Amino acid sequence: TKHNVTILERKSKAIFSFLINRFIEKVITVSNFEKYNLLNLGVKEKKVKTIYNGVDLEQFKFEDKIFNSKDEYKIGILARLSPEKNHSLFLKIANLLKGSPNIKFYIAGDGPEKESIIKTIEEFNISNSVELLGNVGNPDRFLKDIHVLLVTSYREVFPMSVIESMAIGTPIVSIDVGGINEAIENGINGFLIPDYLPDRFVEKINCLLSNEEIRNRFITMSRNKVEREFSLNKMISSIENEYSSILVKE
Repeated sequence: TKHNVTILERKSKAIFSFLINRFIEKVITVSNFEKYNLLNLGVKEKKVKTIYNGVDLEQFKFEDKIFNSKDEYKIGILARLSPEKNHSLFLKIANLLKGSPNIKFYIAGDGPEKESIIKTIEEFNISNSVELLGNVGNPDRFLKDIHVLLVTSYREVFPMSVIESMAIGTPIVSIDVGGINEAIENGINGFLIPDYLPDRFVEKINCLLSNEEIRNRFITMSRNKVEREFSLNKMISSIENEYSSILVKE
């Protein structure tokens, strides 16, 4: 099962595809985005099968969120504090909204960019509106507690945080990168942003917080899609079928 870019495919695409085609019976990819990457490298299509990651629907239970204009709106990001997750964009968005007294930003995760993030928070003077939570042992609780999840990454294959957020009922504003658009359909069950411009994110955040009809549609459509396509049971069943088909051939 392929989740990320390997050293071999970066160093020698020809050797990588040769080894896959010659010695590997089947490669499971977690998104069609990754599948097409392999095909472009020269891996034979019959060797590749996409099986999406699955969410435990019992752990990530749907929760109907109540929005009140007097309440604090919580905007969150759930990601390792590393360069490819692009927390600097998240902080630029927070900086643009720091004049909104009822909006607060939460960063869940830890990693090598922590000190750089703290420094940027100080430079932007947004320490009153941004809180670092460190690693969260229960991502379901974090996603239930926030009102909007942001995804700002430079690179993604198919992030679990997106489908977990969809399952719980937390709307998403995400950059359109990797396989994210296989889960989020722009304007249908979330917002996809084509470029790394903070004001585009701010516009969609304000839309979600002010428009109950759009918010509720995103929440309902997201949960329905997870139940149809991204459940843990569906993932397990699909993987079992793939392995069984290989054993039968042998």
